[in-house]
Amino acid sequence: MLSKIKPSEEEKRKVYNIINEFFDILRSNNLEPFLGGSFAKDTWMKNDFDVDTFLLFKDDKNLSNIVENVLKKENLDYIRIRGSRDYFKVSYKGLIFELVPILKINDIKEAKNTTDLSPFHVKYVISKLNEKMKDEVRLLKLFTKNINVYGGRILC
Repeated sequence: MLSKIKPSEEEKRKVYNIINEFFDILRSNNLEPFLGGSFAKDTWMKNDFDVDTFLLFKDDKNLSNIVENVLKKENLDYIRIRGSRDYFKVSYKGLIFELVPILKINDIKEAKNTTDLSPFHVKYVISKLNEKMKDEVRLLKLFTKNINVYGGRILC
């Protein structure tokens, strides 16, 4: 089963090239992207993913509006999703990026929103994963998706 869901090195190269290209667009507009989710942890499954991207900001003023202005300026295909802090789903070259504006903090006590803690979570999980565990995560994700209990938006 793993061979059906684990991306090959060639697939990884293609996808990460698109991610880097998109991040260059963000950086050219003075945004600071931070790769999160399964791409940061290398636990993504081929043909079944979105690219979690956190945009780091120094202050908490109009974050979502700043991001939306860049998306409009670059003429990117997106939708704005309402939340405790609005975020965006952006379609770029066949990939879906979830852009989540967060505060760039050095200490978890500085967080003003739970999403501000995301880089700490990513770094912690990466520090604990080895290659075998990454494959086990992929298999667990496949199982939970197949029984419809995967994801943060599942209603009980």
